[in-house]
Amino acid sequence: MIGDLSGDSWRVLKAMRPNVLVIEPDASHRRRVVDKVLESSRTPVWRCESAPLALPGECVGTLLVQDACDLTGDEQRRLLDWIERHRATQVVTVAPRPLYPSVTAGTFLDGLYYRLNVLVVDERTG
Repeated sequence: MIGDLSGDSWRVLKAMRPNVLVIEPDASHRRRVVDKVLESSRTPVWRCESAPLALPGECVGTLLVQDACDLTGDEQRRLLDWIERHRATQVVTVAPRPLYPSVTAGTFLDGLYYRLNVLVVDERTG
């Protein structure tokens, strides 16, 4: 069971293959969570580091974006435009901390946050 989801609900949700935002401050644990999420993702998986953001021309499958907190304003706009053009692509985004405070501060695009924040896996403890 993950959060308040039962095992059956989690399986149904994973089958839909939504965009996923993984929030986990510990890098090694973050990698394990991402690997688990990618097990049920659309293949192939394109890995995209955030500095500098290099997006594939065409992508069918899953796009993994590392360290979303580090995306510049220009990179955020490019990623949002890319997502709009590639709606069939699942996007898995990784962040060491929640993105919403950056949205309210105006440093992270609310439209991009809306697109990425379909399913949040927040593994922080405490």
